[in-house]
Amino acid sequence: FCALAGVECDAAVLKWDGLNIWPALTNESALPDRAIYLAGVKFRELVLREGDWKLILKPADKNGDGERSRLFDRGVDPHEETEVAGENADIVSKLKRKLDDHRKRDGDAPVD
Repeated sequence: FCALAGVECDAAVLKWDGLNIWPALTNESALPDRAIYLAGVKFRELVLREGDWKLILKPADKNGDGERSRLFDRGVDPHEETEVAGENADIVSKLKRKLDDHRKRDGDAPVD
């Protein structure tokens, strides 16, 4: 929005998570690939989308219920009907590490 309005800003100083999409909207360049991080209400559920993969993580709670991970390959399963974490442990681990990196950068997110 800053670029659209012609306003110069330093995203690093402002700590904004985002990018200038104006070049993509004006067909000057394509959007770069990047992971998308989402946090649910009170961080009860965390999501990371990267490429076709979507990891949904429910952290362990105070009642002793353990962490649960669900993984979907949206390239072959766009409606997320088949959970595939069990047969893709390496992808789950990789996405969990990236999710942890995003959580650490998110000033509101509780980090273990």
